[in-house]
Amino acid sequence: MAPFLVGVYRWDNWLLSEMLLRTNITVIDVTQSTFIIHQKLKELDGQKPLHHSSRIGAVYNDELTKNISGTDYKVGFINNAPQILSGDCQKSQCELKDNLLQSEVILLKQRANAQKYIAVLAINRGQMPLVWNWVCWAKRIGFQNYILLAEDFEAYNILRAANEPVFISLKQSLDTSSKSEAKYGSYDLQIITMYRLEFLMRVLRAGYHFLNTDIDTIWLSNPFDSISQNLSITIQGQMHKKMKMSRGLIIVHATPQGRHFWQNVIKCESQILVKLQEQQFYKNKLPASAFTDQECINDRLKFTTVKFLDPYLFPDELSFFDQHRSQSRGLVPVVIHENWLAGLESKIKRLRSWDLLASTDSSCDSLENGIPYSLPDRTAPVRIRIRVLTYNRLKSLQRLLMSLQLANYSSDSVALDISIDRPSSKASVAEKNRWKQVIAYMGDGAQHSSKFRWSHGPLSITVHKKHVGLFGQWTLANNHQDVQLILEDDIEVSPHFYIFLKQAINFYYMNQSNYDSRMFGLSLQHQHTVLGHRTSFRIRSIGKELNETGAPVFFKYQLLGKLSDGVFFGSS
Repeated sequence: MAPFLVGVYRWDNWLLSEMLLRTNITVIDVTQSTFIIHQKLKELDGQKPLHHSSRIGAVYNDELTKNISGTDYKVGFINNAPQILSGDCQKSQCELKDNLLQSEVILLKQRANAQKYIAVLAINRGQMPLVWNWVCWAKRIGFQNYILLAEDFEAYNILRAANEPVFISLKQSLDTSSKSEAKYGSYDLQIITMYRLEFLMRVLRAGYHFLNTDIDTIWLSNPFDSISQNLSITIQGQMHKKMKMSRGLIIVHATPQGRHFWQNVIKCESQILVKLQEQQFYKNKLPASAFTDQECINDRLKFTTVKFLDPYLFPDELSFFDQHRSQSRGLVPVVIHENWLAGLESKIKRLRSWDLLASTDSSCDSLENGIPYSLPDRTAPVRIRIRVLTYNRLKSLQRLLMSLQLANYSSDSVALDISIDRPSSKASVAEKNRWKQVIAYMGDGAQHSSKFRWSHGPLSITVHKKHVGLFGQWTLANNHQDVQLILEDDIEVSPHFYIFLKQAINFYYMNQSNYDSRMFGLSLQHQHTVLGHRTSFRIRSIGKELNETGAPVFFKYQLLGKLSDGVFFGSS
């Protein structure tokens, strides 16, 4: 049997607060199925019970709770027990049930970050594939500061069984209507919307700052690391609506201004509900979008100070998937909002085609995909192996080899592999003669010895038995664990290239704090191509652009550069 502790709810507020806030302890309210005697002085007939604040010792107990548990005594209240034992246990008819009267403050204290920021995402049973995708991405990036606000009891039960931080009010749990079936701008949809708005108001009143957004967002890193904490209202704008939001992120702070703003949004939503009841939507022939909380938010934003999130780090669906604005700047977004495509299947299809679908169920199995998401233990230092791809350009090959020979390797032993392709059956006589010049200089390991000498480590020369082409050379299999630098023969390296590569590998590949399993290599080139564009599309080089410290700008990119050079990490 698991260890347990029995006590009444005033024994004592601070202790019960501690128990309630622990995620590894379950508190059960047994007052409905157990006979309890509370010893206290007998009250005079007709006298009302004393208010908590008037009871002897209450003020000291409250201060003790705040100092030891760090929270108000009301958290340490029996109504906040997560489970209830109900029924007649003497007749074996009692059972454990979830306590739907539990205050949301418990989850807020458990899940908010140190700065009291919490992400709140409303969910329903019709969105479960997107919910699991979001949850799995949250696990992927190590994000825990969130609450899932269930709009129906079925979604609540599913997520509760998965031990997710999910909340539903008792009133909402009894509502059998489905938001997934409610029409956009309808009265039924706005009733559920009001449930979310009022929950967020309670978050603000509890002293927490909220980030609210839709579940069809993809979180690639923690957004709280990228937002300003200047206590202003912050929204995710759109490229085509720079001063408006459209179901994007909104951050509201628990300040008098923030609470006043949100109260006005709720007031506006209440007016919308009245209009929908009176069917003014049909009388005035207004679009459905005019009867949503988004219109309320955008209308109230006109009268307050607003800060906008970086649109390249927080793009909407149009700017990321269609216009490729983040990619054009070489930026990995923080949060992508998939707000244009309608329908669950269309959204899932888009995510899958872009390899952004972490999972559609609670297992998160597809998240791994064979890739380790933490740095493997390595006992031996990583070695860099240089691989040169060549065919029949002797002079350019000699220029590359000379630059490699003169580079600074810090006394390291560096292996050099040279891959020489063979002419195809359709090659011209001139093409074959140029190839023979390369063989005469490099050797073929049989009739011709090599005239080239490599003084920095092992040298290996491979002449292919048949024509494999450039693609065949790039994809040649190997069985070593070294980091490979692949160079085509039409380039030249800097004398300091090895020093840079070694430092970059140590920073991005060896350092646990910087390790990113999505990153499989380094490019020595400027950005020339943009993900989603034709290969003929070119953007300006940013090689000479410097950041605020005077250092070159580097960025991660989800696409191979031009096939001329690249460092590829070995398998772990």
